[in-house]
Amino acid sequence: MCEFAIFASTRFTLWPEMVLYPWFHNNGFLLYRDIGNPYFPLLTLILSLITKFFGYHTSVFITFTWGNIILSQMIFLFVASKILKEKIKVILSFLIYAALLVVFEGNGIWFDLICTTPLLLAFYSLINKKYLLAGFCFGIGLLIKQTVLWTTLGSIFFIAADRKIFKRIIDVLLPVLLLLAAISLLFYLQGTFPDFFFWTVKLALGGMQSRPGFIELPTRRNLIIMTLSFWPIILSYKYIFIKKEVLAGIIFFFATAIFAFPRFGYFHLVAALPFFAIIATYFLKNIPVKVAYFVILFILLFNFVRLNSPFSVRFFSKDTYQKNSALDKYFMKNKIPDKPWIDNFSWYPKVK
Repeated sequence: MCEFAIFASTRFTLWPEMVLYPWFHNNGFLLYRDIGNPYFPLLTLILSLITKFFGYHTSVFITFTWGNIILSQMIFLFVASKILKEKIKVILSFLIYAALLVVFEGNGIWFDLICTTPLLLAFYSLINKKYLLAGFCFGIGLLIKQTVLWTTLGSIFFIAADRKIFKRIIDVLLPVLLLLAAISLLFYLQGTFPDFFFWTVKLALGGMQSRPGFIELPTRRNLIIMTLSFWPIILSYKYIFIKKEVLAGIIFFFATAIFAFPRFGYFHLVAALPFFAIIATYFLKNIPVKVAYFVILFILLFNFVRLNSPFSVRFFSKDTYQKNSALDKYFMKNKIPDKPWIDNFSWYPKVK
């Protein structure tokens, strides 16, 4: 509850794409042919359905986001209780997760946040050798964001040490491939598969990185905060080859932390946080180490709240609405733009 009290008193980030993509889709724009979108379609389709019934008010997106956070944290508590067993470890693990979610700008809707739930379920399924279920969860995550591919490939390293490796790899990859085939068939039948492939594979997995302005590396301050937040990970060498859940947690943590690069942003790290929080309890054994880490965590949390503005919605502030109201008298108000609609980022091509 303290976490949501902080969220309710600080800034919520509503990225414009989260509103624009479903709005265009609900107004007859075809994904990828009429909308320049370098992400896989599942989140846009879900938001299109929600906004079709409930509208585009900021409260709708806040409710959806916080609902996803609550769901992922309920699943986190279930997974942590099954893995860690001891109640005190589960509580400490949850406190780490909740605090880091605030520090790393989890109060906002973006693809990485929505990936957390299927990745947590994949993590738990993998540890319990439910490989088909793990593959299905990876597939769902991949339909949200392509970078889930790295976690999927990382899972192969986890099962490589076990017997029947070939069958288990097939079990993981088969649902992923079937879901990708299904979504590809959908766009093929719609006649937009070449556009889908261009935006989500060719451009997103290579084309944008070479374009001016796309790469944004972490600053010195970013690196300091990440080091202070994740330094216990260096103690993993004591457990990584002894406990399978630690090995899986390390793989998932680093595979999801990759989401933050090459265009760095704290919010890209949110999918990595639950895996660090679960395995951190193995490293924070000694009381002095435990106290030192939680003191650092409290300072980071306090500093975030101190520097953050009172409750507002980024990109949809009162000032934005006032400027929008001033445009009411112009003919461009509520006009559907020409197709295709492509954002004016320097790394997006204007003509394919």
